[in-house]
Amino acid sequence: MFRRASLLIATTLYGPAFTPNALASNIRRETLERLELLSNTDLQLKYARDAPVVDVGAELACSWFDDLNLPDSLPMAFAGTDLDAPVSFSSLFDLVTHELEGMSLPELHGHPSWLRVVAEAGRVLQQVKAGAV
Repeated sequence: MFRRASLLIATTLYGPAFTPNALASNIRRETLERLELLSNTDLQLKYARDAPVVDVGAELACSWFDDLNLPDSLPMAFAGTDLDAPVSFSSLFDLVTHELEGMSLPELHGHPSWLRVVAEAGRVLQQVKAGAV
């Protein structure tokens, strides 16, 4: 369903002028934004309303795995338990994407595996936010 992008995607997203610290900060921020969207079915529905031609389920997975090259780029922005949680979430999300491929957003919202992704994204988001200094 989804292919992994190379680590070079980061410089494609942010440009070669970014320092490693700026890149890490941007990856962290965008990872948290993706977790926020993944953890909230109301935001997912709003996304679908705002972009009616988009396959929201596929877009959510592509934005996680391809756009940010997760989980490979996570060590650039997270460490310790802050790293463990999104890496674990990424494994779950990867497993579930194959199971749910081709489903519409309403179908996803009614599927136990997607609801597990939503719940886990929320848990990881809160854990990482709580650990942020």
